[in-house]
Amino acid sequence: MRIVVNEQSITIAASFGVSSTEDDSLNSFDELFHMADMRLYNAKQNGKNQVYAGNIKV
Repeated sequence: MRIVVNEQSITIAASFGVSSTEDDSLNSFDELFHMADMRLYNAKQNGKNQVYAGNIKV
């Protein structure tokens, strides 16, 4: 997204990693957070500015 303020252009991008507790192998908040974090890095590596909620091997 591009925003113009006082004749200056600012570009904003966002990437997100999503994890859920539906996976029985996640036993704690730390594991859930780690999966979301790994998915965030995956989203960034695949071009940024996206949401990644797919399966990845840890």
